Amino acid sequence: MDVPLKKRRVDEKPNFTKCIICQEANSNESLVKSITDEAYRNILHYIFTRAAYGEKELIDASKSLGLSEVDLKQNNATFHASCRKRLVSSEK
Repeated sequence: MDVPLKKRRVDEKPNFTKCIICQEANSNESLVKSITDEAYRNILHYIFTRAAYGEKELIDASKSLGLSEVDLKQNNATFHASCRKRLVSSEK
């Protein structure tokens, strides 16, 4: 069962204390703490690529996350492992 990504206003900046993909602080799943530059790069790549294919939730995320992996790292951005897995899934 896919959990829909939370819709964000385009002009809204991401809350870096929450998952940068779903923008939820899901109490059932902890946020990933040790994140590499490569992981940030992959997340941004998949968000922008899937947004280009018209996925509405990711279009909004791509506009608010118009950042580089360096920006994400400097802001200590984090995510749920399940959100990342759903984002980079080859089934999508």
